[in-house]
Amino acid sequence: MRFVQVGEPEKMGMQVVPLHDLVELEPKTLDLNLLKNVDPNDEHNNKARGVLTIKLLYKAFRQVVQQCLQF
Repeated sequence: MRFVQVGEPEKMGMQVVPLHDLVELEPKTLDLNLLKNVDPNDEHNNKARGVLTIKLLYKAFRQVVQQCLQF
């Protein structure tokens, strides 16, 4: 039997979604280019790290807390 040694998983990249770009209770699909870090001036962000496609539905936290307290 042959075993292949696998290293630790590596982080593919990261991205930030500003909440002010989202409209509450309106679904939004985003295609996000993954970055090495969130510094827009970093030259390491030029390397292609993949694209993450996500669908978001924003719900304000304060309303969720109020609904929970009503029960």
